[in-house]
Amino acid sequence: MKRLVLLFIAFCTIPVLLSFSAVRLKKSLFNGVWQFTEGTFNGGSKGRPINTEIKIFNNGKFDGFLMSPMGSVKTMSGNFKILNDSVYTERLVKASNPAMLGKTYVIHYKLEGNVMTASGSYDAVNNGITVKVNYRQIWNRIDYPDAQQ
Repeated sequence: MKRLVLLFIAFCTIPVLLSFSAVRLKKSLFNGVWQFTEGTFNGGSKGRPINTEIKIFNNGKFDGFLMSPMGSVKTMSGNFKILNDSVYTERLVKASNPAMLGKTYVIHYKLEGNVMTASGSYDAVNNGITVKVNYRQIWNRIDYPDAQQ
């Protein structure tokens, strides 16, 4: 009888432990420093950015920065959640674009080594009117081994 109980506990516990490690593994896929290298917005090409845009992902949280020769500024921060191998969400807690604040955005992604292609839409304000901006972006992971833990 004890063996049956132990087997039952083992069969119930193992899937739970595996699901926790799978979530941890998924989060670690994004951990690190990512630099925006190219993108299109509303079908038009933005090409390569003039200023440097960086996103830092770390265990379910992220921060975005814009850097130029004149200085840098934190543009956003929030939480992210990987839903599957092609979709994740970002919920913005702080944003320099007030139309994005407090919203959750669904982002379709494809990872190929240290290159992430991301597409989706976000809200922006244009002449006092909130509009949807559709985008496709390419991000490269910057190889800072300590940042990817």
